[in-house]
Amino acid sequence: MSVKALVFVGTDPKRTRPALEKLPQPWHVVTGRFDGVTFVQQETLKALGEAVLNQVRSLDGVSHTETYPVLREVNGTGRAQAPVRAFVLVRTQAPRTEQVFGTLAGLPETTWAAAVGGRYDVAVQLGAPSWDELTQVLLNKVRNVEGVTSTETFFVAQ
Repeated sequence: MSVKALVFVGTDPKRTRPALEKLPQPWHVVTGRFDGVTFVQQETLKALGEAVLNQVRSLDGVSHTETYPVLREVNGTGRAQAPVRAFVLVRTQAPRTEQVFGTLAGLPETTWAAAVGGRYDVAVQLGAPSWDELTQVLLNKVRNVEGVTSTETFFVAQ
């Protein structure tokens, strides 16, 4: 059984592109307090930690990271290659994490969802045909799920 983590990466502004291009695949450029996001997967938690240190944090130009171990994940029905995409980190009320995870995973715009460890409880990747539609999903669907206390959104730069 393998373990996976979602890793957000901040870079030195003068070395962003070269640093991101060395990240494990797949990786995405994102907006917000980070510059990129990638997935790291290994056979054990110890190996995962070492991979994050050796394959991400040690890269020239990487200034900071946040790592969210994936506790459970599902692939959604949304289009992973939609023109407008975002990763959303979600904090939940403790007794409602499973309910929030299930609800967000079931949204038609969700391409991937995970219960994660760290300061957030759930991570989702959403896709939509336009900025307006993605904004509506964020404001009218994600933020209105019962048990969601806060969100942080990272738009994927195309």
